[in-house]
Amino acid sequence: MEISIIQIIGIETLYTLAVVLPALAVFFKTKSLYNFSGYKGLKYFSLAFLFIVTGFILRFFIMLGKVSSGNVISTIDQFDLLLLGMIFFLTAGGLLLFYSLVWKRFERRSYESKPINNTLVMVYSISILIAVFDFLNQSFVAYYSSQIIVFLTASIISYNSYVKDKKKFKQFYFISMVLFLIAMIINLIAQYTIDSYPYIRFYTYILTAIIMFIFYYVTKQLLLQKQDG
Repeated sequence: MEISIIQIIGIETLYTLAVVLPALAVFFKTKSLYNFSGYKGLKYFSLAFLFIVTGFILRFFIMLGKVSSGNVISTIDQFDLLLLGMIFFLTAGGLLLFYSLVWKRFERRSYESKPINNTLVMVYSISILIAVFDFLNQSFVAYYSSQIIVFLTASIISYNSYVKDKKKFKQFYFISMVLFLIAMIINLIAQYTIDSYPYIRFYTYILTAIIMFIFYYVTKQLLLQKQDG
């Protein structure tokens, strides 16, 4: 069964809203919580979702461009500045989510007196290199590979954190990291099977939207716990 252009636009619009709206809510809630508590992990967590929102907005405009050119199913073959920006922001978002878990291992009090956070410079530099690499090679291999490694590591770290302190929000954080990992694996597989099995794209959309709502739920629970405390 063929999907019309109107249906594609509708699906992409709903998918973008299903990801961007809860991600924006997470950004504003965690930013507010950071301003209240001063906990730096929340700063990077919040920034990660701002980057993810930006990446998905750029992705939406890329998909609109694909629809207008008649290329709506196969992998992206017209690489431009929007695509370069999308890969950068999504890569940086994933790295910042990971960094929000491990920032204490890299930062010391001396960082507070430094105008530049060297670790963040490294995060952005890695994201730029991955974006440029995929841009030049017309693939998403570096992006998905890096994200799979990042979320696999984040899953292990968040699981160990949950085992040590079995709080509900840590459990959901672990589940979210695992779901992100699964989404990245499915996306990577989809790049090579999309032509023979196009509906795998929509399964990935559903999973990604669920992940964002889980993150929103976790953030809401965290805020409620802080208010009760």
